Amino acid sequence: MVRVFATICAFATAITSAVAHNPSYLYKFDGATAAGVDGSIQVKYAGEDSSTATITANLDFSGVDQAKIAEFDGNCTEAVTSWKWHIHTKWSSTLTSDSFKQCSKAATDNHYDPLKACGPASEYIAEPECKVKSLTYACNPTNYMANPLVCEKGDLSGKLGALNLGQGSTVSVEWTDEHYPLPSETTETWSIVLHAVCGDQTPRIACAVGQKVIEKHEDYYHHNTQSHCVICFSSNENSSYLSLAIMRSLLSRTLLRASLHRAFSTSDEALDVVYRKLLELDDSDAFQVTEAQSTAVNMATLGYSVFLHLPTGAGKSLAFQAPALLTAADQTTLVVSPLIALMHDQVAALKRKGVNAIQVSGGERNKSVPLTQLLSGQRLVYTTPEFLQMNAEMRKWVHAAGKEAKLARIVLDEAHCVLEWGNTFRPSYLQLSQWKSQFFSEVPITLATASVSDEDIARLAELFHLHLLTSVPGDGGGTDKSTRHGQMVLVQQVTDRKNLRMEVVRKTSQAAPWIANRVGKEPTIVYCMTRKEAEDACLALVRAGCDAGVYHGGLPRKRREFVRKQWMMGQLTVICATSAFGMGIDRSDVRFVVHHSIPLSLSAYSQQIGRSGRDGKPSVCVLLYSEADKGRADALTTEGRDFDGTGSGAISNRSSRGEMEEVSAFCEMITGCRKELLYSHFGFRFDTSHCVKNCNCGVPLEAARDFWQEEEIATEHKSNVTKPDEEDGIPRSTIEYQYHKILAESRRLKLPKREALSRRLVRDILETEPASEEEMASMRGIGLAKASRYFRLFRFD
Repeated sequence: MVRVFATICAFATAITSAVAHNPSYLYKFDGATAAGVDGSIQVKYAGEDSSTATITANLDFSGVDQAKIAEFDGNCTEAVTSWKWHIHTKWSSTLTSDSFKQCSKAATDNHYDPLKACGPASEYIAEPECKVKSLTYACNPTNYMANPLVCEKGDLSGKLGALNLGQGSTVSVEWTDEHYPLPSETTETWSIVLHAVCGDQTPRIACAVGQKVIEKHEDYYHHNTQSHCVICFSSNENSSYLSLAIMRSLLSRTLLRASLHRAFSTSDEALDVVYRKLLELDDSDAFQVTEAQSTAVNMATLGYSVFLHLPTGAGKSLAFQAPALLTAADQTTLVVSPLIALMHDQVAALKRKGVNAIQVSGGERNKSVPLTQLLSGQRLVYTTPEFLQMNAEMRKWVHAAGKEAKLARIVLDEAHCVLEWGNTFRPSYLQLSQWKSQFFSEVPITLATASVSDEDIARLAELFHLHLLTSVPGDGGGTDKSTRHGQMVLVQQVTDRKNLRMEVVRKTSQAAPWIANRVGKEPTIVYCMTRKEAEDACLALVRAGCDAGVYHGGLPRKRREFVRKQWMMGQLTVICATSAFGMGIDRSDVRFVVHHSIPLSLSAYSQQIGRSGRDGKPSVCVLLYSEADKGRADALTTEGRDFDGTGSGAISNRSSRGEMEEVSAFCEMITGCRKELLYSHFGFRFDTSHCVKNCNCGVPLEAARDFWQEEEIATEHKSNVTKPDEEDGIPRSTIEYQYHKILAESRRLKLPKREALSRRLVRDILETEPASEEEMASMRGIGLAKASRYFRLFRFD
């Protein structure tokens, strides 16, 4: 089983993130080559093709080392009095190159220097006598006709002002530039250069960007690259520009090669093919292939079925879309998805990349065109389980594709819905397993989800009659390919989202004003147990002054889509929804996820809070807890009662009594670490010493203090709900917390429940506080095996 724990490495060159498809670049400084300059510069563009950008600079010059600057440039012998920076980009010698066009967009009065290498009197490349660089610009090539040229944009000393060393100088500025050139895929190098102004001397390049880009991940691979000078930083002729695209390629290929070559002899040519397909689907400058993604792609291309368990935002879609592009040109991958909005977004993104993809579902197509004609030549076909099984044309096409060996793979996106919805209002989901086994038993399948327990993974594998492989096959794919489709490789990754603050707060009758005051104007999702609750919560929030809308399955499709678009575009601040909302929603700046009532499982809770803070910025996940909501949830899970009067579709979660007990323990615990309990639910161990105290562990560490407002820190213990049980003996919440830790450990060890400890035994152990495994083993009903297994999980303070 591929489990990647902790944060997946990121490199600190220009890092791109896409927020609503608007490019954003973050430039950081590497201490080894920054001469003491610290901080970052962020550039956010107004659109994919826009040269209008908002630049935010947060720089600290208090630690600048004059001696280091002198090392960079021997001419810089006087004290540095101020600073400037430029964009530097290199392009090929042709004036029609895309890179040169991008640089040309910078032609403003601010600063435009397409070459600055033609001698002191020349500024422009068009001058025919300009053949050789000026010696004062040693970072430029000796012959611009044979080597790449340099474009500079952005003399920003006016923004920085005169900063004298030794005065603890810092700068925090933000402004908009309408002529800030946008990098493109064919731009060989795109970087920001910081210059030191030394007396009357021409500004010299004083620092650089770049650091180690790959770190060790568990035991799977270990590779370090040396610090790369992404920005030319000295007067040395050999100073190098490293292309951002090349660095991205090095990082991604290293990860890809590490995971593929670990078990297989994969040729570089095959590696390049896989990498290019991944790059076709994600061409942002931040793109990097994680080990989980590369393993999933490789297993799929070898013909195995795959269970893909990756956290929200970790690239699940990429991991099943890329194999679709690696199949024969006449083959199609069928993707079954629960929500039309989710399919629409994914298909639209694929089409922008030039991939033949289509979405077909009831009311979504022009019926004058035969369905078989629409689907012809499509590499990926998205549909719902209902349309797949109930539409005669769709069934005919799928069966024909299967018989002609043109159905490459079936993908179930958001696969947890099979268990959560299949027994209630969407039986077509549960019927998929029978349909697949009966008609397409030899077609491999990929199940993709962000939150599912080990127990449910095993249930799904059994449901689809697949043999679950908890480790990557080490035979180089040598098994008979005709049997690989029946073997499902489990690929898992858990990322510690340290930017998410988890809170559990006592729910009162004034929930709406409290939420409105807490979230302000920040993008927020409010999850509700039922449709009626979502509607009531929305109305109360509107009355409290929020720009709120409601989204649930009982609304007409057009209304749901209208509300979703309003929220995505920022016209609504808060959206009140049932659990279905958010799957596949590509909005990275959600600052608050509020559970208006208790979630019905920790899996659902984990997936829903995962929709906040995907841009890496601090975000808050608040669970409003009350005994009344717990009673409602218990009734829903044990009696199937309908609380909103909207029929069987009112509840969009499957749960069990055991899962509700686990959620209750999570809410009511007053000791221990909530994050530890959450991770153990999925069979992972979490080292609480690494917790940044952003759950209920206590006051946040200094390193995390700037994540949260001081008033939040001051009231943390008040916000963390729960009062201890007032009855004598061990608090019930403590027993529940410890009991579920034991259950999680037994699940991790693949043991039957009888091999865990009962609540009574847990209580006895907490009361007795045995000092050793031997002492615990001597207690009635435990024994040496259970003591050796579980003693370390108890803490007696």
